[in-house]
Amino acid sequence: MSVGPYHGFEQLYEIEYPSMLQLAYLMTGDRAEARDLTQESFARLLAEWDKVKDYDKPGAWTRRVLIRLCARSQSRGARVSRTEVEPAEADRSDAVGASHDITAAIQGLPLRQRTVIVATYWMGCSAAQTAQLVGCKEATVRVHLHRARITLARQLDREDWL
Repeated sequence: MSVGPYHGFEQLYEIEYPSMLQLAYLMTGDRAEARDLTQESFARLLAEWDKVKDYDKPGAWTRRVLIRLCARSQSRGARVSRTEVEPAEADRSDAVGASHDITAAIQGLPLRQRTVIVATYWMGCSAAQTAQLVGCKEATVRVHLHRARITLARQLDREDWL
């Protein structure tokens, strides 16, 4: 049976894993933890595959599981230093440096704000989709998004983002 754009669990894994890993890293700031949480989300998908394969978007189900795992991990105090820079990254171009600054600023946001920013700007979710993903009302999503944008603009000295 064909599953949306996927032809089975293996294909979904191959297509979705890189973006899910990046999502987990944006949420946690730790590469090892991101790998572990991404693998855990796919393990849960595999365990539920007989049910989830019939969903319109099994990848979206897996992203939701991943975001919840990241949130749970963060709330347990698993946060790492958000200012870590690998030596190879520190020596790269200004564009990479700016990207690192943005990533570090996002990772420094409170969990709900970080989740809303990542879902809205990285995943391209609407306010309604983000609300469903986070488990709150659309108005609450807009409040968190507004607060996060103000914080990021101030931290990155980008008042033109407001």
